[in-house]
Amino acid sequence: MSKSKMKNDLRSQLIRVTIFPLIIMVLAISLIGVSTIYSSLVSQIKQELSKDTDLVIMLYDEVYSGQFNFSKGPNGKDIIIYKGSRVISGEDSMFENLAEMLDIQISLFYQDTRILTTLYNEEGQKVVGTKAAAVVASDVLEKGQPMFYKDVTVYGEHYFAYYKPMIADDGTVYGMIGVCRPAQAIITKACKSIWPVLLASVIMAFC
Repeated sequence: MSKSKMKNDLRSQLIRVTIFPLIIMVLAISLIGVSTIYSSLVSQIKQELSKDTDLVIMLYDEVYSGQFNFSKGPNGKDIIIYKGSRVISGEDSMFENLAEMLDIQISLFYQDTRILTTLYNEEGQKVVGTKAAAVVASDVLEKGQPMFYKDVTVYGEHYFAYYKPMIADDGTVYGMIGVCRPAQAIITKACKSIWPVLLASVIMAFC
């Protein structure tokens, strides 16, 4: 065997023994780092959406006194929304202002049906009258518990969403309020955070 071939063989073995394990270690550290960052961001979003939901309810209570009440319209289909004795059907300017200020989308549900919302469909129309997902209705309306979801799809867009049941004095769950934030912004933020993690992993591996 020639000396040059022996050197090439030794170089190949050195690469297999040292470089490949380092690359695997860098990838493993990066994946763990990204997963940790994403989990932290999701936890933060959950807390923010929970607080946003409480803030929306509190501000509505400040502006319109009394409980939410609902009744059928003259045609037997439309829902008339009351806050105390005041009719607020169609009065969604506060929702719109809060949604813009908090960077969220807001929906008020009577049972599982949206009756006020800041969400629009592809035609630019508000999605009033649309239903909540079956799993949301089951978790929130039937069990009477607030719920956070990491992947709610509305008209093809993915959202992080938080729903809180609306409960009457007698304990009846008559609806819910839901707030959501586009998931893409969180995913983009997590992806941007990967570069410092990746750089640190490379420095640790090769230094």
